[in-house]
Amino acid sequence: MPRLDYSVTGPSAGTVVGRSITVSGVAQVLPAVSGNLLEITVSSVQVEFGAGGPVLDAPVTSGVWSCTGSLLPSVRGGTQVTLTAVLRGTHGFSGPGSPNDVVREEPFEEPRSVSVQVARAMSSSRPTKLVSGLRMAGRRSLARAAACPGSAGSPAGAATGAAGSPPPRRMPR
Repeated sequence: MPRLDYSVTGPSAGTVVGRSITVSGVAQVLPAVSGNLLEITVSSVQVEFGAGGPVLDAPVTSGVWSCTGSLLPSVRGGTQVTLTAVLRGTHGFSGPGSPNDVVREEPFEEPRSVSVQVARAMSSSRPTKLVSGLRMAGRRSLARAAACPGSAGSPAGAATGAAGSPPPRRMPR
């Protein structure tokens, strides 16, 4: 008399994930006392990557299943996504007068879900703007230094050796 051990083992609930996610778990039939249930047959496991997302087969080997899929492009970083694995199989039942023979099979589905957090994508334009802004600030500083006679950054300061000279004067903007 069997019982089904079926669960999602990874990723854990609340885990921050990327756009490509590996979902794994166990799906195995264990011996147990279950009345007239004689056998459980696991036919397949499929994983849905977010509501309305891709549904992929997760092959079951030696009671372990796994598959890797991607989220839809419309799923934004920072949102919560539910990954759902659905096991499909059949229950084989004995009947009156045939306690050791399967006389009736019934299909079943067992869903298991886990909610995860999608990582926020880093914007590639942010560092560029920051670098550009620093570059611009650097050019302005050089221009100001060149306009201040006697400063180390000015041609006059460099020619005269600005050491010991008074600090550069700020030019009005």
